[in-house]
Amino acid sequence: MHAVHTLVVQSHPLTDSYNAALLASVTAGLEASGDGFDVCRIAQGERPTSAQLAAAERLVLVYPTWWG
Repeated sequence: MHAVHTLVVQSHPLTDSYNAALLASVTAGLEASGDGFDVCRIAQGERPTSAQLAAAERLVLVYPTWWG
C-alpha cells in the first residue's frame, strides 16, 4: 500500500490542552499506519516550510472547536 505523507497543522497555545491530546492522537495514528508526517504548531510560532507543503499529500488541521 502507498504511504501518504501528511502535514499536520495544530493551532493552540497550550501544550497541556485537550487540543494537544487530539494532536497526540492524530500523530499516534499516523505512526501506527506507517505514513510519514510533519507537524507544524503555528500557535508556537512555527510555520510550514515550502518543502513540507510540497511533500504533503494530505492536510490535517487540529484547532480549537470554538473556532468551528
